[in-house]
Amino acid sequence: IAYNNSSLNQVLLGSGNPVNNSNIFLNRGYITIGNLSKSPIYFNIGQMYVPFGAYSSYMLSNPVTKVLSRTNTRAAELGYNKDGFNISTYAFSGAATTGNTTINNWGANSTYSFNFGKYSATLGAGFINNIADAQGAQLTGGGNGTFIGFA
Repeated sequence: IAYNNSSLNQVLLGSGNPVNNSNIFLNRGYITIGNLSKSPIYFNIGQMYVPFGAYSSYMLSNPVTKVLSRTNTRAAELGYNKDGFNISTYAFSGAATTGNTTINNWGANSTYSFNFGKYSATLGAGFINNIADAQGAQLTGGGNGTFIGFA
């Protein structure tokens, strides 16, 4: 967590995006309710990267899929995790819909992890109903006269 007392970016003022339009920088901060050794059901709430995609890589730079579609937002997630199978669904109020305070974005993710001898693998699929709230769409890094993002 970090605090910056300088004035906010004028382009982002009034955008309705609490992640990018704040003096307090919080990358991730969430609460998990659940005990997977007793029950396979869990609940997360807070600011997190929603479980849309897996972005692990051995590359020196981030893969394009991570740059374009990883979504950091304030969300609620409900999931089930048992015997290598994980399924979750989540909802959040999207920043790309300025002025709208309803919970209008959602998604789902499913993975299955297994071992095959000394190797392990995970297969998965995810869905998010609005990719415009991803970090790659919110702030593109473009300058004046170019598309700077939905934020």
